[in-house]
Amino acid sequence: MKLQQNLILIFLIFILLSAILSLNTLNIISTSPINEENAELGREIKVNSDYISNNRVNVKIIWDVISEEEEYIETSKEVLTTIINDFPEDVYLGMRVFGTINQITDNSLLRFPLTIDNQENLINFIKEVEPANANTSTSKLNLIKTADSLIDRQGKKHILLITNNNDNQQKELINTVEKLTRKGIRTHVIHTGNINDSNQPQLKSLAESGNGKYFTYFEKDRVVPTINLN
Repeated sequence: MKLQQNLILIFLIFILLSAILSLNTLNIISTSPINEENAELGREIKVNSDYISNNRVNVKIIWDVISEEEEYIETSKEVLTTIINDFPEDVYLGMRVFGTINQITDNSLLRFPLTIDNQENLINFIKEVEPANANTSTSKLNLIKTADSLIDRQGKKHILLITNNNDNQQKELINTVEKLTRKGIRTHVIHTGNINDSNQPQLKSLAESGNGKYFTYFEKDRVVPTINLN
C-alpha cells in the first residue's frame, strides 16, 4: 500500500514538473518574437523619422514688392496665390517681403517664419500688400537674411525670389546665391512684370548660379512640381 502511494506521489510530481517546463517553454516561444518585433519596430520608427527629416521641404519666399506699376503687383499676387495653394500642407513655408508701405524695418519684413499648414495666412497677407514705390531693391540683403533661417534646417532648402528685376547689383546677387548654394540652399527666380532681352538673361543667370530654376510668371504652374522633385 505504501509502495502504491509512493508511486502515485512520484507520478504527480512528474506531472507537476512537466507542467512547469511546458509553461516556461510557452513563455519563451511567445515573448521572444514580440521582443524581436518590438526591436525591429523601434529601428523602423527611427529610420522613418530620419527619412522624414531629411526629405522635409523648406521653402522661403522672398517677395520684391518694389514697383511703380500696379500691373506688376497684381501679377505677383496672382502668381504667389497659385504657388502657395499648390504646395502640400506638409511643406514648410515662410515669407520675407520688402518694399511695402507698412514695412517696419529699413530693409525687409519677415512676415512668416518657416512652418507647415500656413497657406491661408500667407494668402490673406498677400491680398493686403501695397508697394512702397521705392527706387532700388535690396535683394542681396534679403537673400542673406533668408539664408540664415534655412542653414540649420533639415531636409531640402529652397528660396523663391519673386521679382521684376529692379535690382542693379546683379554681380553681388550672383556671388550671394553661389555662397548659398555651397550651403545646400537652392535659389529659384520667378520673373514677374515686364520681360525683355535685358532683364531675362540676368534673372536666368541668377537662378543658374543658385542651382535653381528660372520661371516666368506665366509658368507658375510648373514651380511646385519642380521644387518637390529637386
